[in-house]
Amino acid sequence: MFGLLLAGCLLFLGLQAWWVLTPGVAVRSGPRMVEIPAHRGFLDVARILGEAGVIRSPVGFTLLTLVRGSMRSLKAGEYQIPGGANTVAVLTMLEGGHVLQHSVVFREGATVAELAGQLAAEGLARADDVVRAARDAPQTWQNNDPTMNSLAQPSQTSTMPGLAASTGATGGRQNSCCASRTTSDIEPPQVSIVASQ
Repeated sequence: MFGLLLAGCLLFLGLQAWWVLTPGVAVRSGPRMVEIPAHRGFLDVARILGEAGVIRSPVGFTLLTLVRGSMRSLKAGEYQIPGGANTVAVLTMLEGGHVLQHSVVFREGATVAELAGQLAAEGLARADDVVRAARDAPQTWQNNDPTMNSLAQPSQTSTMPGLAASTGATGGRQNSCCASRTTSDIEPPQVSIVASQ
């Protein structure tokens, strides 16, 4: 009886190991986008990844997360899971917060309200969060202008919940902004906007 139980456990663990080391159905032929919402536990994350088809076994993902001790360090955000990625690679991406970067181009001299509108239109941040971050960190904006009319001071940073963004000059006429959303299960989401010209 004990031998049969041991054989069953070994078979179960062997199958889980196989499923952890092989790609999920959705990423066998190419990349797949997956959104991991903020403030979800690792069991919810395993379910979301399983339903998206990027991992073969939510149980295997859960066991691997427990073994690696990363239950509370998984980051929320939008991920592009590369084609052929196995469960180990997916877990490593979520542990490191390797979220998809979005490029947003805005014209030089754009107001904070215009930047906020563009980021909201792209689904990267709520406009009121961007405006609030600008208001809370006025040293980021031109001449500490309390009206927040234009981006100007190079290499200044403002941080707010929900988005990480950086901007850089492109040809002197437009600024580009790379943005991503990252959070962890236990940390509040962060947004950084770095303006340079």
